[in-house]
Amino acid sequence: MVGKTINNYYIESVIGEGGMGTVYRARHKYLDIHTAIKVLHLQYSRNPQFKERFINEAVALSKLDSPYIVKIKDFFDHEQNLFLVMEYIKGVGLDQYIRNVFGPIPEVRAVEIFRKILLGVNSAHAKSVIHRDLKPSNIILENDDTPKILDFGIAKLLDSDNKMTSPGSRMGSAIYMSPEQVLGRDLDLRTDIYSLGITLFEMLTGKNPFDLDNASEFTINSMIVNEPIPLPRSFYPHLSVGIEEVILKATAKNVYDRYNNCEEFIKSLAELDEVIPYIGYPVYSDPEPSLQTGGNSTVIIEPGPQKEVSYKTSSELLSEVQKQAALKQMMNSANRQSSYGFKKNIYILTGVFLFLVLSAIIIYYIKYGEETDLKKETIKEQPKIEKKTGQTDTIDNTVDKTSEDTKTNTEKSKVKPKKPQNKIRDYDSKPPSKRPRTTFDN
Repeated sequence: MVGKTINNYYIESVIGEGGMGTVYRARHKYLDIHTAIKVLHLQYSRNPQFKERFINEAVALSKLDSPYIVKIKDFFDHEQNLFLVMEYIKGVGLDQYIRNVFGPIPEVRAVEIFRKILLGVNSAHAKSVIHRDLKPSNIILENDDTPKILDFGIAKLLDSDNKMTSPGSRMGSAIYMSPEQVLGRDLDLRTDIYSLGITLFEMLTGKNPFDLDNASEFTINSMIVNEPIPLPRSFYPHLSVGIEEVILKATAKNVYDRYNNCEEFIKSLAELDEVIPYIGYPVYSDPEPSLQTGGNSTVIIEPGPQKEVSYKTSSELLSEVQKQAALKQMMNSANRQSSYGFKKNIYILTGVFLFLVLSAIIIYYIKYGEETDLKKETIKEQPKIEKKTGQTDTIDNTVDKTSEDTKTNTEKSKVKPKKPQNKIRDYDSKPPSKRPRTTFDN
């Protein structure tokens, strides 16, 4: 298709391919303006029912008039193909912007960008158009920080016919879907409020709360429906309390606990008492046009010339980022050296402490150990000295006598009493000559 002229549009090059179709860069034959043309896949364009709904949706989308929504310029069919002509945007996808500035967008800057996104979504909601697939990759950020929202109404078209998607699948990236969208319930504009809250979470923290490594779709869906969203300040602590409360309200599980519309969302941001400032700069690193695709959505990315804005030029911004990176590396190196020096000092102090403790023990032993030995020797020699004075003899004799008495009494108590013996008559003990004679009467 490249090199052909179709309906006054000369196809110059392929920007990329998404879930719905292929996107081309084209130039109008007479007006000499560039456009982005999305050619739908044949499975969509050759389906009569889908084609009819797509035409009706294109008419509705063409009436969306907001500086923050990519405009629909034209729509036509050619050789059984559907062509959607869109405004050509020079900028960078918001998801790439988050990565290229090394993580979180400064809070002041993020709030201002997000306020414009809310204004664009609110203008669509006012015409009863729900996006259903809001996420950073569906938002292009121009060089003056103007956001442009893509693919309004596309999700509704695909979700309205299950034949257009694989069995069991749902439109919308899982990690940005609302609980009611995961459960397949009827949706209203508050499903966009939830997705916007997750987008703001990612803008401020640099991470999506449900973007987990090696997590299955079932696990993610279960977390979205059942588990409370993590606190944004647990991901990135340099946020104000007020902005965290705004995010938690927008991402409430119950639709009735969220903001009812984008106007309430905008008002809560305007009423923040404190917004933490931080110096940050946009970085555009893609030298050539590219395409960021995510599911059935397409993000056109092409860096353009810098406009007259209050920010620095691209080269200055890149130089500034390089300086910040070098400074960060130097600080990390200094931190490692200081950490090593701190550990070294700890080891030295520990060694000195142990040396002092050992020295104190040795000194104590030398000083008080000799006195103890002297006391022992004095006790041993003391009885000999007392014997010379004559006092010890009396004490020893008394002690010996007492101990002998005690011993004798003990032995007596142990002697068994003897049995009484019959007395021997006196004459038995005398000689026969001296025994008395006994006479017997006849």
